[in-house]
Amino acid sequence: MSSRQSHLVPDPLPVYSRWRAGPTSFGPVGRISITLVVGFFGWVTFYAFRFVDGPLVIGDVGIYAVGAFFVLRHVWKRDRVA
Repeated sequence: MSSRQSHLVPDPLPVYSRWRAGPTSFGPVGRISITLVVGFFGWVTFYAFRFVDGPLVIGDVGIYAVGAFFVLRHVWKRDRVA
């Protein structure tokens, strides 16, 4: 090993977090806010279709639920912070 290699500092291990903001993510306030907004719109969707029967309700609420799942999964994904 040469003297040049002995002075190299290894890169620190990457740190991932859901609660600290990363370069492409929100901190806890942003993530909780997005979750509340998604929940509110889910409630509005359910409330708007509560008196309607049939496949339209299942389709609209079901499509919203699937979309909300993917949005919240992306929002709450652990992101590299350091």
